[in-house]
Amino acid sequence: MKPITWLALLFLLPLGCTQMQPEENPNRIARVGSTYLTLDQAKKAIPSFMYGPDSTAAIEQYRTQWIQQQLVLQEANKLKLEEQEEVQEKLRQARREVLKEALRSHVITSQVDSVVSDQEAIDFYEANKEDFALSEAYVRFRHLAVEGIEDARAAKQSLRDGTAWDTVATTYAQDPEEAIRRARRFQPVSRALSEIEIMNRYLQIIGEGEVSAIQRVNGLYHFVQLTEKKEAGEYADLDWIMEEVKNWIILDKRKRKFNSYLKNLYLRAESNNEIEVFNVLPAKSNSKHTPIDTLESTSTDE
Repeated sequence: MKPITWLALLFLLPLGCTQMQPEENPNRIARVGSTYLTLDQAKKAIPSFMYGPDSTAAIEQYRTQWIQQQLVLQEANKLKLEEQEEVQEKLRQARREVLKEALRSHVITSQVDSVVSDQEAIDFYEANKEDFALSEAYVRFRHLAVEGIEDARAAKQSLRDGTAWDTVATTYAQDPEEAIRRARRFQPVSRALSEIEIMNRYLQIIGEGEVSAIQRVNGLYHFVQLTEKKEAGEYADLDWIMEEVKNWIILDKRKRKFNSYLKNLYLRAESNNEIEVFNVLPAKSNSKHTPIDTLESTSTDE
């Protein structure tokens, strides 16, 4: 994680601070004034996707950003900025937004089933099939990266001889499980192996079943085999977007459930006379400055 990214996320992370007693605490990793940061708090505050393989660097970066944040808050307190009406209103608005989101989260997690059956996903897919037309070509492919050119040539020949991909990957791939797993997925052709430009170009030009030339990139020998391609405008197969469809169904259920909850909330408040609307707006008029027709102004005895 680059430092600038941490800076951008600074105010999105929890403060992770506490008031500590004077006695020594070996778990403390930083102090600003009378506020301390503990190792446990830092670990809890850092999102797992930021933690990465180098946990020490992640904690050090978080500690630096925490110190900066505490200094900013300390200076704001010295200037008594919190007492300004504009700041007070922003704090009140922030509190309202937090409470609104807490209610939404409570409703959708306690009242919406997060389990979607395969049949429900199939019905949703068929009813909304046009929404699943591909915006670009999708490809399914096999990719092998090895350290030696002889292994690359042997693996490529094995594929041409009809050897099963699982066997080739297990024999030659540096990470067989990932190589096998990746070969089962469809990916947008623009993002397929986009980190290896030459391999991405091959995937865009070779035909189904064809194997690319071997290329040496970053010290490894690579080649790809295109196994299937879906052109833009074709429909995505349900079997390879099943989980995404189920997630869309859950999100749709949550949205409809919360909207229904809000409607019932309004109706209940209305029936309990908790809502009153005051007509303080001026009457609308047309271009000739005559009252616009309403049910009251056009009523008859018919």
